[in-house]
Amino acid sequence: MKNVTQDKIRLKIDEYKAVVDGKEKKLCLIGEYHVYNLPEHNLSEKLAEGYNNYASEITVENQNNQPLSDMLYGVVLSMFKVDLISAFFGKKGYPNLSLSLGLNGQKVHSLEESPWKPFNFHEKIKLLTDDGAFKSCGDFNKDYEMVKKSPSYEPLVKRRDKIMADNLAKLLKKEDTNDLLATVGRAHLEGVTKYLSEQVKLVEAEKLQ
Repeated sequence: MKNVTQDKIRLKIDEYKAVVDGKEKKLCLIGEYHVYNLPEHNLSEKLAEGYNNYASEITVENQNNQPLSDMLYGVVLSMFKVDLISAFFGKKGYPNLSLSLGLNGQKVHSLEESPWKPFNFHEKIKLLTDDGAFKSCGDFNKDYEMVKKSPSYEPLVKRRDKIMADNLAKLLKKEDTNDLLATVGRAHLEGVTKYLSEQVKLVEAEKLQ
């Protein structure tokens, strides 16, 4: 099976102790490209065995329950962004962790209602012709620098970072949540961690990757 990265692991995995009201909770944040290769699939499956609660930027639930206007916009965007479809969905690979968990009957909490909700009308139009927002050369650092220079960076990354961090904080503050494994796009990991640390004390446990 041919993969985009020749089976190189691109996942960024950060483990923390999240301290909420004096109680320590186990937290794992995974920054991902949204389609896995075999080593990424195996590693994520192994990680998931150590957790009981899951959340993700992308879930089947939030894809199916988006407002109709956002669903239609996503279709239009995919027509303009062939690179997006090719990079993430057009090549053979393995489903990401949230999809794998969902297929196995596990509940995966959505970290955002829709990726397009933070955009106003003019920003949505601009994204259609923004060449720097989705192109990928396979090197995360180079990809991220390109995205940061994009005129769509604010709504596409920063605003969504805040939304996802807020929802992570809400999940961690639940009394019955003792652990949480969450996946977000690699470009969101740094911002989500920053915003989350403003609401929950994070003590770094270990860098796995």
